[in-house]
Amino acid sequence: MPKGKGKTARSITDQHRDNIAAEADHGPWTWSEPYKDTGSAGKYATKTRDDFEKLLADLTSGAFGDPGDVLVLWEVSRLARETGRGVALIDAAEAGGYLIHVTSLDRTFNPRNYGDRHSLISGINDAEKEARPAGTPE
Repeated sequence: MPKGKGKTARSITDQHRDNIAAEADHGPWTWSEPYKDTGSAGKYATKTRDDFEKLLADLTSGAFGDPGDVLVLWEVSRLARETGRGVALIDAAEAGGYLIHVTSLDRTFNPRNYGDRHSLISGINDAEKEARPAGTPE
């Protein structure tokens, strides 16, 4: 399916398959039940993102796993499309010592590294801008 700016939309199933395949180059990883979001991640979403809240709570409480464990996602915008919420998630990953692998970028980020943190936050900021409806003041 076409998706603006020449990009091709990826189904959730395809994204998950690519995330698992990334382990061959970046793992080994231990997989748990994936966090799933069915609601919009945008500012104007009307449905809560229950698994986003669970992920944030798990990262904050340490229930996500051990320091060094990796949160794997397809693209940075899957963290959040609202900068403040995304920064909270990155802060929780940093505090817990967790890494964040972004499959579409073929890269694992360490939120404790300033350059990696900056790249993640910039990506979330870009995703927020893209998620705003046309005509919304910037």
